[in-house]
Amino acid sequence: MKNKWSMFGILFFCAITVAISQLKVPPIMGMISDNMNISLSQASWLMSIFTVAGIILAIPSAAIMNKLGPKKLLLSLMVSLLVGNVLGGLTNHYSVLLISRAIEGIAFAMIILVGVAMIKAWFGEKAGSALGMFNTFAALGSFVMMNVGLSITNSLGLKSLWFITAGMSVICFILVWGFIQVPEEEYEDNKQEKSSLVEAMKNSRLWSAALARGCVAFVLFTFVTTYPQLFMGFYGLDAGTANFYAGLNGLFGIPCCILCGIIVDKTGKPLLTALLGFIGLIGTSYMATILGPSTYILHTLLVAIFGGFTITALFCIAPTMAKKASLSGYTIAIMNLFYYIGVFACGPVILGTAEQASWQVATYILMGISLVGVLLVVNLIISPRKKSH
Repeated sequence: MKNKWSMFGILFFCAITVAISQLKVPPIMGMISDNMNISLSQASWLMSIFTVAGIILAIPSAAIMNKLGPKKLLLSLMVSLLVGNVLGGLTNHYSVLLISRAIEGIAFAMIILVGVAMIKAWFGEKAGSALGMFNTFAALGSFVMMNVGLSITNSLGLKSLWFITAGMSVICFILVWGFIQVPEEEYEDNKQEKSSLVEAMKNSRLWSAALARGCVAFVLFTFVTTYPQLFMGFYGLDAGTANFYAGLNGLFGIPCCILCGIIVDKTGKPLLTALLGFIGLIGTSYMATILGPSTYILHTLLVAIFGGFTITALFCIAPTMAKKASLSGYTIAIMNLFYYIGVFACGPVILGTAEQASWQVATYILMGISLVGVLLVVNLIISPRKKSH
């Protein structure tokens, strides 16, 4: 398709904008906590509530995209991002800020589904590298926010990031409206969609893959969103230094996700890649509370390697898990559901455990979830894939 990489660039910018909207909170979580007189665990709900829309809309999202088409849906997501950020920027009430974050989260709920649909339409069977690049949007958003979020807030005010993100969403809307083209598809009626969903849910391999994706999302986003609190609260670093180290994880994650996409394209072994990644995450989770000045950077690199490879490998297999092409939308939607659940749960569970017990206990939870991921991927490797008749 003509200009497919240019259109991919616009899609990628939209996804980065969604990631920036999501990840603008972690580098200034302490400031939000102090300004609103709430605990850190309460402030962490500003991250988790962002994914509520993802959990609610994960399954219906396939039907919504079938009705609107990928382009119209992407335009709608940019509108939700604009509305949520403007509302959040104007309020000083915690409850209203929570609501605004949920509205922002509508974009996060469907950006992956839209992205996969567009990339598959543009690149076909050679989509692995493009999917790997697309999957870096969260890492890039994390790197940007961890490095400039605090300084922008100190210079322009607590809510400046909300208005900047709102402006970015307007730019995204204009670019998508003017330049993105996606082949129109014929969509099924509601009865057919319900039948397809039931059929997709009968795929036992899908549930193992979806649970594995939830596990890696929980572990990886724990580090993405709580690294600043780990470095400040446990290791006693100042906010600027903590955010610098946290940002390195996003920086390292960018080439890791791209490299994984290339490896999957070349080797055709995404499950083996995911298995090795989960094993690595067990070790990095254990290391989280035994670091020192000489190993802070090493840890962010290892999390980026093992987490980035695992989440990208599982991301790449999502379209292939469907028993037939007509079920791919619902298959991806089910996998996204568990991804959002993992992202939703990680902050409150880990920060709550760290506050009530200790960071050491929190790392045991991360190790256990990584081990579950290992077992799920092993099950996928040894269980035969049944072909649709």
